[in-house]
Amino acid sequence: APKHKTGSVPKYLKARQAKWAEDAAQLEAAIPDPDCPPGHVKLNDEERVNQLGQMTTKHADLLQDLHRLPVSSDTRRVVLKRQEIEGLLVWVEQEIRKYSRPKVFVPAN
Repeated sequence: APKHKTGSVPKYLKARQAKWAEDAAQLEAAIPDPDCPPGHVKLNDEERVNQLGQMTTKHADLLQDLHRLPVSSDTRRVVLKRQEIEGLLVWVEQEIRKYSRPKVFVPAN
C-alpha cells in the first residue's frame, strides 16, 4: 500500500525542496554587494530611514535656532553663533543627502 496519496508530492521531497530554497537564500545573502567599498558594510533600510529621520529633525531644529537669532544686532557672539549653526546645517544637509540614497555603506569598525 502506498504511503502517500497519488498525485501529491511526498513529505520528504517537500522537506528537501524547502532545504534547497533555504540554502540558496543563504548563499545569495552571503554574496557581498558589488557596489560596497572595501572595509564597509551596507546599512539596512530600517537604520537608514531612522538616521534620515533624525537628520531631518536636527535640520529643522537648527533652522529654528538660526531664525531665533537677532537680525539687527551683529555682535561677535551672534556672528559666531550664526556661523556655527550654518556650518552644522551644511553638515546635516550632506548627511540627509547621504542617507536619502537607496544603498548606504558605512565603515565596518
